[in-house]
Amino acid sequence: MRPPHWAIRWVGSLRMDWHRGDIEGVLQDCYRHGISLYRLQVRGSHCQVETLLTDFPKVYSLCRVHGVKIHFIEKYGFPFWLRWLRKRPSFLLGFGMFALLLLVLQSMIWQVSVSGVQNEDLKLAIVQAAQETGLYPGAPRSRFANVDWLQTALLKKMPRLLWVGITVDGSTANVEAIEKIPPSLSVQTTPRDIVAAKPAVVAKVFAIRGTAKVFPGQIVHPGQVLISGALANGDQQVPATGKVLAEVWYTSRVEVPLHVPLTGLTGQSVVRDYLKVGNWRVRLWGFAQPRYAGELTREQQSSWQIGHWQLPLQWEQVRVYEVQSSTFARSEQIARVMALQLVTQDVLSQPGGEKEILGQSVLQPTIAHGKLYVTVLTRTEENIGAYAPIHLPQGKNSDNGPGA
Repeated sequence: MRPPHWAIRWVGSLRMDWHRGDIEGVLQDCYRHGISLYRLQVRGSHCQVETLLTDFPKVYSLCRVHGVKIHFIEKYGFPFWLRWLRKRPSFLLGFGMFALLLLVLQSMIWQVSVSGVQNEDLKLAIVQAAQETGLYPGAPRSRFANVDWLQTALLKKMPRLLWVGITVDGSTANVEAIEKIPPSLSVQTTPRDIVAAKPAVVAKVFAIRGTAKVFPGQIVHPGQVLISGALANGDQQVPATGKVLAEVWYTSRVEVPLHVPLTGLTGQSVVRDYLKVGNWRVRLWGFAQPRYAGELTREQQSSWQIGHWQLPLQWEQVRVYEVQSSTFARSEQIARVMALQLVTQDVLSQPGGEKEILGQSVLQPTIAHGKLYVTVLTRTEENIGAYAPIHLPQGKNSDNGPGA
């Protein structure tokens, strides 16, 4: 019986040519002693056979007993490779130094990037502040296992920033920042009205500045003046301020699939490590070839550089995940709940500011082609006011005309 391939590679194997003597007697004794022989080929008075290195002392003893001569054809496995290395200490030393160099380079930060801000001067200032706090190309990566202290130090050095987040991915550090927005100091002085932006039924009127032109329970139409900036007979004009809460109706038509294809990871994966030089790469680890029905591949590559010069030698890790597809069936009740949730999100995202959902009604539910089709009526309470240039009744004017 042939041993597993990994056992042959790890333990080592010998392929031999037996000649002279009692070859049949050797084969029978090997069988009685449980010695594994494989790839057996008999050609006249010669017999080619392969055995594990650990079984060779027993095979050698039996060959001597039966007068069989041994000629080695092939030596394979880790022990012979290790023996080859021992005869070449310079190669072993070079390989060790290369591995040590890779380990040292992987344990350092080689690139610092800034995201979240558009101002180039501010990006340079953040990079300079990060260098002063200890984050710079060539810094040891072990210092940034916990980056809370670094984020606090950056916020103290950069008062223009509202928030700073630092993530370390391999040999790359990314500084994500949000800049403070200065408050607007402008004051509205241009006269204006507040008009209805959409058809609705008025619920509450809050006129802070100006004259209310509608009352609760009144139906209004788009463009209708709600709070006027004209005081008295229009002789004085002010910028109208306030809000009008009204009940607004939305009609939404939604379709929800009842059968949803799902794709998920099974948890099985293989990792492959490559040494990359330019566009050429060689695999150093991960030689398994799994037969996955579906795969998801994610690549992660180092970014080693000296100063601003990126090294041509990089380390790349590829992880292949097994992906399994399935189909999830929704009930009609769950599909209705999802339809209401989708409509709620859509209504709340409509322009007009904050909204409060007062109620929803599902009309005309229909199932066809594997989907649920519904019409949903949604009642909301929201501020329907919009600013518009001031409007005066015809004949009213602040000028007295020529000859006044």
